[in-house]
Amino acid sequence: MRWLYDAANKEQAIDILMKYARQARKDLEEAYDYQVTKLKLYGLDGDVSDKVYDKMAEGLVEIGFIKKPFPPKSAIFDGSFVQQATN
Repeated sequence: MRWLYDAANKEQAIDILMKYARQARKDLEEAYDYQVTKLKLYGLDGDVSDKVYDKMAEGLVEIGFIKKPFPPKSAIFDGSFVQQATN
């Protein structure tokens, strides 16, 4: 996660997202800026805290991307890889 948060890696991170997400670069840049730069969505251990998830979901409601009630964190983020890596 430290690599992701290093601004020097932003362009490469977006390039990787473009390869797998198959979305417009502009959309991925906005997602990176929101999730990584503004929210700091991912903890350094790779997990997403409940507090940060709620903040992200509220932001998505505000811009009309999703409606309340938003799905639980477990429906979107699979933290099992984090648990396996730390055990």
